[in-house]
Amino acid sequence: MVSPSFLLLFFLRLLLFLLTKNKMMRNLNEITTLLERHEDTRKIALSASYVGIWDWDIVTGKIYWDAGMHDIYESDPKDFDSNYEAWKHRLHPEDAILTDKEIKKCLADKDYRYFYRFRVMHRNEWRWVCGVGSCIRVGDVPVRMAGINILEPKDTEFNSRCSKNGT
Repeated sequence: MVSPSFLLLFFLRLLLFLLTKNKMMRNLNEITTLLERHEDTRKIALSASYVGIWDWDIVTGKIYWDAGMHDIYESDPKDFDSNYEAWKHRLHPEDAILTDKEIKKCLADKDYRYFYRFRVMHRNEWRWVCGVGSCIRVGDVPVRMAGINILEPKDTEFNSRCSKNGT
């Protein structure tokens, strides 16, 4: 036969477990809600701007682009050959060599941040893009590089939009 003190202790532990589990579930739900809100905010902000996010897996050679990058480079995600050479091919010929050198500096120097302006073909004209990124390493070996590209507005487009807003 089970003693009453054992049963009491058992039910107290069960109650404590259930209360702890309930609190953990509430915390998990709150964190999930905050992450979803953050992701929604990020998507809204990026869709309202000329910004794209990129992530280059140096080991496999694959490049991930978000929708903003595909918009900047006018590429279809289904048809895009997602590798470094395909990206470099989209740059203005005068900028491709210098941009490549900047990226190689970033790969070679762990403290170097990639920050460079280059031109890409956007809606049938060459437009300036500012690329910002950094290298992710395992030990001293570069394994990924990630960052953003910002399509700079044309002066006339920027001035027109600002004057409409009274700026």
